[in-house]
Amino acid sequence: MAFNMLCWLTGILTIVIVVNFVNEKYLKIPVEITLLVSGVVIGVIAWYIDRKYGLINDPLHPNSFFLNDYLMNGVLCFMLFAGASRLRFGALRSQMSLVMALSLVTTVLTSFFYGIIFYGALHLLGIDFNIFYCLLLGAIIGPTDPIAAMSILNKIGLPKDTSLVIEGESLFNDGVGVAVFVVVSGIITGQAHGNFFSVMGQELLGAIALGIVFSVISYFFFSKTQDCYVRVCSSIVAVGAAYIFSDLLGCSGAIASVVVGIFFATRVANLEDVEGRDYTIFRTFWSAMDIILNDMLYVMIGLSIINIKNVSYLAAFVAVALVVNLLARYLGVLAVAVPFMKKLPDNYTPVPFTNLLSWAGLKGGLCVALAMGTHQMLPYSAFNTILVCTMAIVLFTTCIQGITVGKVYLHQQKKTDEHNLIQQTI
Repeated sequence: MAFNMLCWLTGILTIVIVVNFVNEKYLKIPVEITLLVSGVVIGVIAWYIDRKYGLINDPLHPNSFFLNDYLMNGVLCFMLFAGASRLRFGALRSQMSLVMALSLVTTVLTSFFYGIIFYGALHLLGIDFNIFYCLLLGAIIGPTDPIAAMSILNKIGLPKDTSLVIEGESLFNDGVGVAVFVVVSGIITGQAHGNFFSVMGQELLGAIALGIVFSVISYFFFSKTQDCYVRVCSSIVAVGAAYIFSDLLGCSGAIASVVVGIFFATRVANLEDVEGRDYTIFRTFWSAMDIILNDMLYVMIGLSIINIKNVSYLAAFVAVALVVNLLARYLGVLAVAVPFMKKLPDNYTPVPFTNLLSWAGLKGGLCVALAMGTHQMLPYSAFNTILVCTMAIVLFTTCIQGITVGKVYLHQQKKTDEHNLIQQTI
């Protein structure tokens, strides 16, 4: 297994290097999209070679290393820490009520709306698909992906507060999505894990507590040493321990990682302001980790297409899945935007704000990892259907929505400015 992983990591890093070089010199488009498409192309070629000629040896066979192992049991905590460490709690505090409403209410509603609408649409088409499988798919794609949001959306020049809301929602809504996933999967397998609110309370509150505890312990060593490498190691231990113990105690490791990241970001900023310490190596390390792990993840998402089989009969599922994803996300955001009408960032009104956040609701590796994690609880046909739909949504939101969200933002900003101008002249 260790050799298999080394082969995979070396191969994926090689792809990252080549694709980044080509993109920098010739293509000049968001590199995340280039990496994802490259992974898909390579995955399709590998699938064809393996099926037709059987030339791929077992140590390199894509089925020997799943994305959910790499992400959920490996690097997710470090990627979330790296992203969250760029935030400062003081800045986030001004938008905290809206961020938490989007993370909690929008994620739950989006998951529910998706399951119900997806089931209804398939029923109208005469396709029989278990409603709990539909709800499970809704839980998988309900949360926006923090890695996709922060890596792509940060490059389009969003206003500070709007960007903060999108990043904050994507960082905090994972625990809610997992809670919905656990409840629905418990119903499907007949092993109920409690009602949604008890599961969410454990996932969220337990993760926050563990994140704070391990942050405080590790930060003691961080703040007392002058050795910059010990500081880096203490932050690694903090986020790793918080994630491990969260998993053992049934809490959200993703939320715990975000809490640790925000804690360290705020404390480091205070030390820089008050004591004038140099944390260049700390910031450089986590910035490099963020970029490297993020690039590898996009390649692995693309390569995951090799796990999909017998897709020809799933065209109707995919078409419905893509449409329902946008509709469910729109309804979920609108349900929050209207009550928060007077607190929306950058003078947005509900409709432009909902349009922007709906189109900016990117999905990524976390969705694919969760979808792959259902292979032991579902019949093969249901698992394959959910995986195909999830991959289609991830590809569409990353490649189509990700590359056009800048234009959507400019259009919605223009509508907002026109509305505000009319209000001022009345």
